[in-house]
Amino acid sequence: MEDRQIIKLLKKSPDDGLSAVLTQYGGLLKAIAVRILGPDCQSDAEECVADTLVSFWKAFSSFDGEKSGSLKAYLCRVARNTAINRKRKLSRCLDITLEWELEDGLDMEDTVLGSLDRQAVTEAVDSLPEPDRTIFIRRYYCGQPVKAIACEMGLSVKTVENSLHRKKSRLRSKLMERGILL
Repeated sequence: MEDRQIIKLLKKSPDDGLSAVLTQYGGLLKAIAVRILGPDCQSDAEECVADTLVSFWKAFSSFDGEKSGSLKAYLCRVARNTAINRKRKLSRCLDITLEWELEDGLDMEDTVLGSLDRQAVTEAVDSLPEPDRTIFIRRYYCGQPVKAIACEMGLSVKTVENSLHRKKSRLRSKLMERGILL
């Protein structure tokens, strides 16, 4: 189906039109997202495709094929930008300083907040080796899901879970050595 036919279909029947866009360009859009996010991030790539279609639909009334280029080129640009933004969002938490506040619901909140010595916690976390330190910060400082951490860092989910378990125990021991009761 040609772009002009898809655009006419979108105007006539939005559901059918978006279905045609997905059929025609869905594989390409997903490939763009996978290339940016990495091959282990299939679910994030699929979300990028969905977000691309939503963004396209929201801007469809102002879409001008002559100014924006072909529908294919326009969708590729939107998919690329969507994937880049998602990648930035996933990695943004690494820019956080270690002056942190635990979010509600994180595993260590109840045990640490009672007698928290922030300096001791900061030093203990800083002493963790890489990539364990990064994994720990992403999970407990940023609240990033284990699956997202694994995807972003190119690790298996099980590797991330094991690292978190071991490092949480190690951190607990270090804090107890420094007199912080958990």
